[in-house]
Amino acid sequence: MNEKNKIVADSGNTITFSRVGEKETPHEVLMKVYYSMREKGYDPVSQIVGYLISGDPTYITSYNNARYLIRSLCAPMLNNTTGMTRCDLS
Repeated sequence: MNEKNKIVADSGNTITFSRVGEKETPHEVLMKVYYSMREKGYDPVSQIVGYLISGDPTYITSYNNARYLIRSLCAPMLNNTTGMTRCDLS
């Protein structure tokens, strides 16, 4: 087993697996948000662009935790503590 991965057993029968020290890439986050928006019947491109322009999280559905995911990706832009003027997707 890779040292970056770990398996955690809780008190029940369920065993969870988590990747330690690995963040989702911006591409992975955007794709999850995109597919969540599409599943709910929204136009994902228009909604994501609206969010990126305005910073208003209500453009993004909370379905599948999409709103949290995209906000964590763009947090430096939204809280303006780093002086960034855009969401850094690199």
